[in-house]
This record gives sequence, C-alpha cells and structure tokens, in this order.
Amino acid sequence: MKVKHSINLSKATTFIFILALMVAYQNFSLVTWVYLSLHGTYGILWLLKDRIYPDKQWEQEVPVVQGIIIFGIVCLYWVAPHKTEVRRKKEEGRRKILRCLSCKLLIYQLQ
Repeated sequence: MKVKHSINLSKATTFIFILALMVAYQNFSLVTWVYLSLHGTYGILWLLKDRIYPDKQWEQEVPVVQGIIIFGIVCLYWVAPHKTEVRRKKEEGRRKILRCLSCKLLIYQLQ
C-alpha cells in the first residue's frame, strides 16, 4: 500500500462525510453548504492534482497498518466540521461565510 492511498481515500470521502453529518444533524444552513462545497471541492482537486502531478513522496510503500494509521491521522481534519459547523442549527450569517472563504483562499495561496 502506498502512502497516497490513505491520504487520497480521506480526501475523497470528505464530501460524503460532511454531507452525512449535515443529514444526521439536519443542518442545511448556508454556512454548512459553503463548508461542504469548499472542503468537497478541495478533496476533488487534491485527487485531480495527484492524478496529473503525482507527488513522489506519497509513492512510498508502507505496511497496511501504517496506512490505516495515516488515514486516521488525516481524518482528524473531519473533527472541525463536526465540532464547529454541522452541529449548530443557528445560521451564522454572511460575515462567517466571508471569513471561511477568505481563510480557505489564503490557505490555497500559501500552498
């Protein structure tokens, strides 16, 4: 198993995970839709980038147990939508959406 398989699996399932949280908590506010679109798009773009420009450092072979550990570590990223956005039913408004978009765009620029 290659390191990239664990990472790509996490990135590929982020959209599904956040959507499942939205359904489980019945929270379909604008903020959660924006969160879903930002992180879901990021996952899709990550997979596309890996396909077009594969990173050599992720090609390393690792044992399956280590691959599972890597997947678990990368999935810690999923704690944020659960703790901050999806459980909240209250609509936070445009300022929060603007902050989310600005932070995400800044992160893209820094990469």
